[in-house]
Amino acid sequence: MTMKRKRRTAAHTNGLAPGETLNRAQLPGREELYWGWISSIPNTLSISDDHLLRTCGFSPNSQPRFCRNQYARSSGMSSELPLVTDPDGDLTIVSDDEDPVCDKKSCQSNPYCLNYLGQKVWENEASSKESYLKLLKLGPDPITRVREPGQPVGLKNLGATCYANAFLQVWFQDLDFRHGVYDCKPTDSNDRFEETPIFQLQTTFAALQESSESVFNPIKLVESLKLRTTEQQDAQEFSKLFISHLDEAFQKQSQLGLRTLVADKFQAEQVYGTICGRCNNQSNRTSDYLEIEVNIEKNGATLEDRLIASLKTETLSGENAYFCSKCESLVDATRCTAYNTFPPVLHFSILRFVYDLSSMERKKSKHTINFPLALDMNQFLAPERQTSDPLMYDLRGVLLHKGASAYHGHYEVQVFDVLNQSWYQFNDEIVTHIGALGAKVKPIDVIDITEEGITKKQTSSRGKKKRRIESDDEDEYLRRVSSKDAYMLVYVRRLDVTVDATSTELVVHAPPHHVMTTVDESNERYHRKCEEYNTRLQKAHLKRFSQIREQVTDVYRSWEATPLTKAVVVSKQGLEKWLARNQTHPPQLNDEDAGVLEEISISDILCEHGVLDSSKASHMKCINEGAYEKILATGCKFTPLLYTNNVCLICVTQTYQEKRYQQDHPRLVSIFNGVCEVALDEPGFWISKSWLKDWRLAKPRMHTPYQEDPAPDSSEYDIHVRCEHGGLCPNIAHRRRVSKEGAQIIWILYPHWNPPSTDAGVCIVCQASVSKSHESNRGLRKQAEDEKNRLKRMYDYDLSSQASLLADTPLCIVPEEFLQDWKQWLFRPIEFPRPSSVDTVPLFCEHNLLLIDPNSSGDMDSLSMITVADWEILEGLYKTGPIVAIQRLTGGEGYPGFTHEIEVCQDCRTRRLRDYEEAEIAIRVHAPGERVPTQTSTNGSPKLDAAQYRSANGTITYRKSKRLRNGKSRVQRRRFVIKKSTTVKEIKMMVYEELDIPPVYQALFLNGHELADSSATVAEVGLLLNDTLDLRQDQETDQTSDIEGIQKPRANEVEGFGGTLLGGFTTGTEGSDADELAPSPVHYAGAKACPACTFDNSSQDKNCQICLNPLED
Repeated sequence: MTMKRKRRTAAHTNGLAPGETLNRAQLPGREELYWGWISSIPNTLSISDDHLLRTCGFSPNSQPRFCRNQYARSSGMSSELPLVTDPDGDLTIVSDDEDPVCDKKSCQSNPYCLNYLGQKVWENEASSKESYLKLLKLGPDPITRVREPGQPVGLKNLGATCYANAFLQVWFQDLDFRHGVYDCKPTDSNDRFEETPIFQLQTTFAALQESSESVFNPIKLVESLKLRTTEQQDAQEFSKLFISHLDEAFQKQSQLGLRTLVADKFQAEQVYGTICGRCNNQSNRTSDYLEIEVNIEKNGATLEDRLIASLKTETLSGENAYFCSKCESLVDATRCTAYNTFPPVLHFSILRFVYDLSSMERKKSKHTINFPLALDMNQFLAPERQTSDPLMYDLRGVLLHKGASAYHGHYEVQVFDVLNQSWYQFNDEIVTHIGALGAKVKPIDVIDITEEGITKKQTSSRGKKKRRIESDDEDEYLRRVSSKDAYMLVYVRRLDVTVDATSTELVVHAPPHHVMTTVDESNERYHRKCEEYNTRLQKAHLKRFSQIREQVTDVYRSWEATPLTKAVVVSKQGLEKWLARNQTHPPQLNDEDAGVLEEISISDILCEHGVLDSSKASHMKCINEGAYEKILATGCKFTPLLYTNNVCLICVTQTYQEKRYQQDHPRLVSIFNGVCEVALDEPGFWISKSWLKDWRLAKPRMHTPYQEDPAPDSSEYDIHVRCEHGGLCPNIAHRRRVSKEGAQIIWILYPHWNPPSTDAGVCIVCQASVSKSHESNRGLRKQAEDEKNRLKRMYDYDLSSQASLLADTPLCIVPEEFLQDWKQWLFRPIEFPRPSSVDTVPLFCEHNLLLIDPNSSGDMDSLSMITVADWEILEGLYKTGPIVAIQRLTGGEGYPGFTHEIEVCQDCRTRRLRDYEEAEIAIRVHAPGERVPTQTSTNGSPKLDAAQYRSANGTITYRKSKRLRNGKSRVQRRRFVIKKSTTVKEIKMMVYEELDIPPVYQALFLNGHELADSSATVAEVGLLLNDTLDLRQDQETDQTSDIEGIQKPRANEVEGFGGTLLGGFTTGTEGSDADELAPSPVHYAGAKACPACTFDNSSQDKNCQICLNPLED
């Protein structure tokens, strides 16, 4: 058994004893070091010069930290700091330890630490020079874009054109294909050949071959193809469509070999065969192909295994039985695929994107695929086409898709440069040499392709025999590559490399003259930019920069100061500004400006008296006088010029008084609390209760920094003790007793305080006034109680909600405001005033008719109902206006309305309802499919038909269904604030923000009529005050066009390469106008496209169903 290691006994320390608590108040912090002297002097007259220095950390007695200058030429300030003698003559050791720990955080408020102010910018000569040149606005250095000898050229990404850049690099390295593109000539019918994609492809290839710059911008090629630069496209689809477009252009050429270039380079033949299981009859169908699709079902699959799997035979039986023409019946059969030929340039398309049935979406397969640098395709030919000689293909390109999603990502490509005989990684503008691709395997190594090169991961070779390498060819055959991002592989037949018969050098054809003219002009412009930049660079006074840098570095490498020397005080911000001066704005280059000193203000460390503010000591820095003289030589000065002895005495005195208050106040309060209590039979003094409560706090709320606290007999507190007549206030709730001893303590602070004695009597005048007030209050309470008893029904019941219980009782209308004020007065008659009158005059118009409709819930919102009997009592108690008498109809359940003798003036009422600046409306939200009420309004007598009823006095009423009244409605109600200028569109947007119902699914109704014009205002549609709108939420269904069988698109969205030259957009001839090449959106018949969001609306729509913008006719 292993022995346990004994715990090592900790070394004895002189720290705290067990159970002892650390007293953090005794640790000398910055406050203690700077202001610890305040308790040692009796008053402000004893403040000395040393005390002033200590408030800012300038005095040796404040124990300042001296940090070594990290940028000094020598070792900097010695860690053995000088001994300093204090004013009493005692020897004080400032520091005898090692260099103190210096970091940006702990030294932020240290006036003697001058590190971390921005010196690093000047220490790095290259970065400081770069910043200096930027200030001179010379622009970017074009020399950085120069093409290194033999280095391939990158292609600029115009937003999302990496898929095109990748294939352009692959095709460019195919010398035969490049030569064929160069040989294309304008056709007879083409008078604008320079605008065609084939000419722009020639220009692109010529720039990649002969450009002097390291990056070429293929903007004109992209524009000629009408590609959308902000949309990511599939690289494989681009390859197929662009090759197909080039094939059409090649077929129009007169040169015979050029017409079949695409077929000769990329096209081959495959055969699909079906063998009858009964008669062995074989049916074959041949077809051409441009690429071979490779499916990867598992991680680590090899390219050869996946090709073998794709050539396996398939059995057709059961529901998939084959109809044999010879047997004339459905029979079991065997189906197979075979390759008759392979093209010189063979593309393998890796099916990296798969459809996941569980999530019902496309996903990117992250499985790795293993493929060789050299591949023998003879084994994959049809048996009758195979030979004894190998059919070798060499890997020449690997297209990579970077990213985890199938819907977005980034395309890069690794291409073998046939001239340099090296592999390069093309990431748009960035071209990286990656050395040899792949490594020798024993028997299989997985190799990840990266920009830095290759990373090999060995796999187990257990159970496999090692092969002996007998030749260089076999060695190359065993080199393999594995990648999880490979999207397409490009192999080239080994015998098809263009080689001169008498030399092993590759034949590289020069670009045609008409293309080289464009490239030469571009190279000339580039060289001219380089020369112009060099000229501006020489004028930039680089010698002046060296002088400035030498001056600045000389200052901060020797600017440290000590308390023993006279030091200049500047702000931290000012020093940082000086250091960044020649890095943030152009330096003075003219001789006439050399004598003008730039002023840098240090106002951030000054007080209102214009000298050093001790409260801002954390922003102060000390430098020696010699360094300041050198700063003057750089053309700068700090204003005002202050030294360490310029600390403001006035501010320090105020701070001293405040800190002494913070020390003395808790002590005095503690003493007072011990002696302040006094018995009722003992003499004492009266004091304001609120003043004493606040003064006894540790931090009194009445205290204002740097000011004296208000005295107990100040105006705001003396009213709690004395009345206006100078006597003792009758209200004892705001004053309290204190003992004589307690009063003595308060007299120390406020010698002029003159409190009344507890033996003093209450003011006779105030006492009589209080008695009279009590008598008056009793009268008010009795009056309120009497009115409450007489109008008990009006007080207890809200008849507006219980009118059905008073069908035979005469009622009248009163303002709701009166009832609220009246009930409030009954509840607290002393605090609230009694209503003066019952004003019903505003309910009448100038024609002495009603301005309100008792049958309109909107009009009755601010009104209430009472009985006529209660009204008669109110007439005897208050001043009243004309009575508005109403009575509930007695016709049964079908008559919910009220009759009234005075008619409603509809014209005046309508004007009142329309006269508003801002109003509140209600919106009833109905479920999809629910019937919207028609001809109903809350603000007017509805238009009735067969359901109308007329009372005996001729008033029109209407019937309301009992089911609608008693049943629980599912209709939601929302209230919105509108103005007269608010449009229907804006109301729909309010509903969208509140209820999350898109405007396209909203149908608004007013009195049963739909508000179809979204641009109409509420004033135009006749929306009145307190009106109610009905909102029907339509279901989200697929919209179809007016023509049967044609689906109406939700928006003009073109997928893939639709609308581009590669998406089937015909151009007629190669020289057709550019306007004819522009993509045109496809609309369904009779549609109105919204100019804002491009949504296709029906021909009857006036406003867009999506964004509600008006549509053009």
